[in-house]
Amino acid sequence: MCFESQTHLLSSKGGVGKSTFSAQLSFALSGMDHQVGLMDTDICGPSMPKMLGLEAHEIHQSNLRWSLVYVGDNLGNK
Repeated sequence: MCFESQTHLLSSKGGVGKSTFSAQLSFALSGMDHQVGLMDTDICGPSMPKMLGLEAHEIHQSNLRWSLVYVGDNLGNK
């Protein structure tokens, strides 16, 4: 898999809006026809499924990788 560009959003402080900003940026970029993948690594309480309306979806895990859960044609969440 080849990535043209990547953006990382990091903060050790909780409650500063990282997930909200990431979700909104992903929707904005996918709305401009960019292929977007969003990975939430919050182990204390991932909020991305809730923000993207994916609470009922399960991420398929195998020995090799995790599969994306798609929000739209060009926006996937891992």
